[in-house]
Amino acid sequence: MIKIIWVDDDINRSGLRSEKDELRERGCEIIAVQGTDSFLEMLRDPQGNFDCDCIILDLSMPVGSEFSLKDAEYGSRTGILLMKRIRDSFLFSKVKIIIYSIVDNDDVFNECKNAGALYLKKANLLYYEFADEVMRFVKSKQ
Repeated sequence: MIKIIWVDDDINRSGLRSEKDELRERGCEIIAVQGTDSFLEMLRDPQGNFDCDCIILDLSMPVGSEFSLKDAEYGSRTGILLMKRIRDSFLFSKVKIIIYSIVDNDDVFNECKNAGALYLKKANLLYYEFADEVMRFVKSKQ
């Protein structure tokens, strides 16, 4: 079973339900995490179970208590900062990371590529196409 941690500031919104349901139908376990602070608490918890295959991040989220508004460009790049924090951690340094956002930004695409992450734009994908991309990326040797 593929285990995915999905971090979003509005993780329970109906707009993500189809994507999550499609991944579950394909045998994935989804651990939904509400916002950056909750995820960073998980990251630091010595009793936590961080055995996952993939982390999906929203790009634009409130900065929480650990990132500055300026560094996160007032929330528009919080997912990038979180991705960098994940890459710097021992537990998740090699995990697959996907940034899933409505934002179309070449700089973000390049930062994801340089970090070995995948950048998927919500507007370009139907829910099953999104699931196809996630499954392909998680199973890749990259």
